[in-house]
Amino acid sequence: MENLFLRSPINRQAAVVTSQNGCSDQLTTEQLRQNLVRKSQRLREDLAELPKGHWKRKEMGLELYEINEEIKTLKSHKKVRDLSNYIIDVLKERMTKFEWDKTVDEAVRRKKEEEV
Repeated sequence: MENLFLRSPINRQAAVVTSQNGCSDQLTTEQLRQNLVRKSQRLREDLAELPKGHWKRKEMGLELYEINEEIKTLKSHKKVRDLSNYIIDVLKERMTKFEWDKTVDEAVRRKKEEEV
């Protein structure tokens, strides 16, 4: 699997860490994300210190944007399931296919009525 994080030249250099014995070790995705979060925080602090018209602000703002986009791609994509998802799972397990299909059809019909 290709690591999207490593496509950015800025992040490729952050991806390899030299250990004390001189060997290069690949960081885990979570470690890469944590490093980027720290870098983003430092960059935000530096931006806050610069005056509004400073020539470096645009460059730093762009770098901050790119880092934040990388952080988004590295976030774990957990599905958020609320109670309704679990209720649906239970009902689907207890119903026959015919009953389930009828229930879904009725739900779709009610949704369409509400949208009109």
